[in-house]
Amino acid sequence: MARFNEILTGRHNRFFQKLFSMKGGPPAPQLSTEVQPNFDIEDTPIELRFLKGEYIYGVSVAPPIVAAQFSLLQLRNPPTSGVIAVIEHIYVFNTSGPQQYQIQFGQPGLNDATTILSTKSRDGRSTARSALVASSGSTTAGSQIGANMAQVAVSGANITERFPNFKEGSLVLTPNDEVRIISLIAATADTYSILWRERLIEDSEKTG
Repeated sequence: MARFNEILTGRHNRFFQKLFSMKGGPPAPQLSTEVQPNFDIEDTPIELRFLKGEYIYGVSVAPPIVAAQFSLLQLRNPPTSGVIAVIEHIYVFNTSGPQQYQIQFGQPGLNDATTILSTKSRDGRSTARSALVASSGSTTAGSQIGANMAQVAVSGANITERFPNFKEGSLVLTPNDEVRIISLIAATADTYSILWRERLIEDSEKTG
């Protein structure tokens, strides 16, 4: 028997079932007959993410200048981490002049850069360490960990640029994924910063 204001788009009910690992019939079979308060759980204010088990972190580094080499910052999600991470913002800055940066994404295995960095929680209530591994260093031309996802340019010295500039451009790091930001002009004074969030992977997310 049909319900009043019945929801006929099954993908929305399936979304709730998968999100909360629910069993049984549709969790939201019909629209409310009255006005009711609600909020978008995927657009939660940053201070409430802690309550959902989402932890926010950041790291920033200015790698040493090395002649004829290209500085870089990497963030790797280990294969056994059990977490999924979302890169919210990448910032690039240099004091040398115009510069270009390449953002690479791939699955390079266990290869980290020369220096392992300490990451920092962006919420003082969180005492958990990030499951991701941040590292920095420099390398020779042509170094690649996977596909080129984007390229960011600064027009001159002491200018900061950010990637992505919109939410849908965020990068998702599942276990064994890595993102690398690398300069395309050698031997410049570069500073890199990454802000991200991470949470445990739910069982319902491990398969499509």
